[in-house]
Amino acid sequence: MARCFLTGVEFLVQDGHVLNRSDAYRLLRTLKSRSESLERLIAQLSPLDEPTDNNPRAMKRGGGKLHRMICKAVADALAATYPEIELFHSWPGFLSRKVRDRFLIMKEHPLYGASISGLSDDELVLVAKLSQQVIRLIDPRNELSPTARMAISDGICARHRGESPTKIAALIRSAIAGNGDLAALGVPEEEFDQVRASLVRAAGIVLQSVRS
Repeated sequence: MARCFLTGVEFLVQDGHVLNRSDAYRLLRTLKSRSESLERLIAQLSPLDEPTDNNPRAMKRGGGKLHRMICKAVADALAATYPEIELFHSWPGFLSRKVRDRFLIMKEHPLYGASISGLSDDELVLVAKLSQQVIRLIDPRNELSPTARMAISDGICARHRGESPTKIAALIRSAIAGNGDLAALGVPEEEFDQVRASLVRAAGIVLQSVRS
């Protein structure tokens, strides 16, 4: 009889098993090599870079930090080494996933959840793009508060997603100039004061021209 080293259970010798040392060590070396390679990839590609004046992507994103990108051929070759996971996202896929993840959280929001809970992934991506365009139109100096940005995206643009950015921007300008109703646009009553104040500050120059 033999005794199991790990459990102490007795068994017949012919039913015993011993470690395949050579293959185990070989796999361990392979796993260590893969782990080290993955760590190097993470160290190289995960940091965000500061924009430069001659980087058109930086200019387009308003000076935000930039993700490090690689071409599709390199991404495909590296990804084949780690088939267990989706090692890389395409840029459009990455943006869509960020939008879906963000709105997935917002669907539980007590004020805006109802306005976006019934929207499909494609509609959520549309709302996100639309809100970016609207915000650029009414907030050229990038002064809107997070509360106001949320109201535009999850309230106003979610409700008016069939309209053009120019039309939505005009509706917002009219509302904050005193000729419209923020509730009708999709802003919850609890947010009126904060949203209106932020919009007036950000679009004050535009408002003067509307009133004149």
